[in-house]
Amino acid sequence: MKEILATTIAFMKMSVRNRQAIFWNLAFPAIFILLFGVIFNSGTNVSFNVGVVGPASPSRDAFVKALDDSSAFKINTDQTEQKELKELKDSNRDVVVVFGEAQGNQKPPITLYYDNGSGPNAQVAVSTVRQILLETSGAANELAIQQKPVNTLDVTFIEFLVPGILAMSLMNSGIIGLSTSFVAFRERGIFRRIKVTPFPLWQFLLARILSQLVIALIDALILVIMAKIVFGMTVRGNPLLILFVLILGGLSFLAIGYLIASFSKNV
Repeated sequence: MKEILATTIAFMKMSVRNRQAIFWNLAFPAIFILLFGVIFNSGTNVSFNVGVVGPASPSRDAFVKALDDSSAFKINTDQTEQKELKELKDSNRDVVVVFGEAQGNQKPPITLYYDNGSGPNAQVAVSTVRQILLETSGAANELAIQQKPVNTLDVTFIEFLVPGILAMSLMNSGIIGLSTSFVAFRERGIFRRIKVTPFPLWQFLLARILSQLVIALIDALILVIMAKIVFGMTVRGNPLLILFVLILGGLSFLAIGYLIASFSKNV
């Protein structure tokens, strides 16, 4: 056990001193986060995804046409109220407009469901949709509009981007980092030399895999901290579960890298 630990630490020191490995495993993903975070995380274009449900009526048709004539809206009219509310809870809608049954000559009652966790964005979306409803109704004083907030999970762009970058970093470390190092060891005859020493070859291989996994996890931690400091990213969920998923993902990519190294003749 002491031999495995000592070899693992030695491999980690070698990886830290390898500037090329540091660039591809840490700096390259960090550049991606900073670049796309700056470009997309603070965009100024305003657009709203609106779901419309309910029986056909002149008010509903006029409202849908007004939204369709504007490039600021994406309309969804082919789902049930239950499905649209689910889309709203999944953050796939900004507002869901439900038209009720009209009573006699009165205008149909309207319910606006919106994301309660979006803050100012939700208020802007509701105000805009409400204004269009009043303009297209033809009789604003007869229009009954009720607003109902729905608690949803508000995911920012950076919170969507970072997990993908982490997966790319784990993939790069496992598939490229491990496979190239093992093939290089075989080309230089290091495996044959290890076999004639008292140190078992399987322990040597295990130490290399463990060191690669630990460094990948440290890289992931650094990237998450950077995203949190620079862009205010919120980390949700059980930290132990997140760590388990990172370890599982890292081991999966390391297994692929080990497979590639087993049949690759040269780097």
